[in-house]
Amino acid sequence: MTPPLFVWKSGVLDVFDSADELTERYAADELAGGDVALYDGEGRALRASAEPNGTTRIVGDTGQPPQPERLAALLRGYLERGRVPADSLAALTLSELIERVYPSPVPPQRVCHTKGKRKRKPQRPSDEQPADQQTVGRLVDAFGIALLVGMIGACVGFGLSIAYYRNLPPSPSSYYGGIGEAIQGVFEATIAGDLIAGTLAYLWVLSQHGLLGRIHAEKIGCAFITLVAVLATVGVGVWCIGFWFIAVTGA
Repeated sequence: MTPPLFVWKSGVLDVFDSADELTERYAADELAGGDVALYDGEGRALRASAEPNGTTRIVGDTGQPPQPERLAALLRGYLERGRVPADSLAALTLSELIERVYPSPVPPQRVCHTKGKRKRKPQRPSDEQPADQQTVGRLVDAFGIALLVGMIGACVGFGLSIAYYRNLPPSPSSYYGGIGEAIQGVFEATIAGDLIAGTLAYLWVLSQHGLLGRIHAEKIGCAFITLVAVLATVGVGVWCIGFWFIAVTGA
């Protein structure tokens, strides 16, 4: 195997200096499936298998010769997604494409340590920023869209529940009890509409960016917990504003 080693998984590119570093990051079952491609620096396809002791083994696929054109096409696609003009990539060789994605020597700020071993991060092609920063930016986009959709869902839930309780037949014997039940029901519908719409929007945006996977699980989980808390606050706000509007306008 000729380093660096490339892992293309669900639209996310990871690059490693050695097979040991790759297997520390990924288990064998994570490298199986049609959405995963493994190559070494010459374009040779790699295969991952689980050893009896539970470790992962990476070997070159001896059944076929290296196919540098496939790796080159993958790297061009990655660079184009980072807004590098396609015409500037067409004439680049495989080694030049690798240098664009995974340049060397590595600046000190791009070196991190994993269990005492050096691992270099592939750079974001558009502005030479780390891939982690690109992931954070996409999470922020998903967060903002989820808040907007959640607010719309809260308004829809509030409006539909108000219409429902207004259409119920009056019950004078339990007038105050009916009001309390209506207020509670509107509150629950508003919060439910907010959380359901916001959560679905968040997951949809993440799926469009190819971020749903174990590699981003920690960041996604932290952002999701924060999102739920903010969505609940937004839902309460919509509920309060809605009743204030009804009280002021007499609608």
